[in-house]
Amino acid sequence: MLWTGQFPNLEPAMYWGAKKELEAVRKGKWIIASRVLWQHELTPEQAVEGSQKKMQAQVDHAIAQMHRGDIPSLTDVPGGLRPVHPGDGHGMLLEIEDPENPDDSFSAWIPPKPGEK
Repeated sequence: MLWTGQFPNLEPAMYWGAKKELEAVRKGKWIIASRVLWQHELTPEQAVEGSQKKMQAQVDHAIAQMHRGDIPSLTDVPGGLRPVHPGDGHGMLLEIEDPENPDDSFSAWIPPKPGEK
């Protein structure tokens, strides 16, 4: 677990989590990152542990495929991961970076359309 935060509602939590996920992958050079959002009385560690139990087999499988030089396929192993398409999310983080100056990037949170969950 890299970061935790508390927010009064879900929208700023999703934006902050998406930014931290990108930071872990792009700046921290992690090969995978996942944000865990919850709205109940679990501790951060309990929420992460629950998510990890659900997705660990798929993550291990995908990483092993990548190390073999294969294209990772999440659908081969049952679990909590699935391919995500741009229209699937609740809001979207857009980040634009100059390849010659990666520290100078622009990011914007695009909230869901009114009435969408």
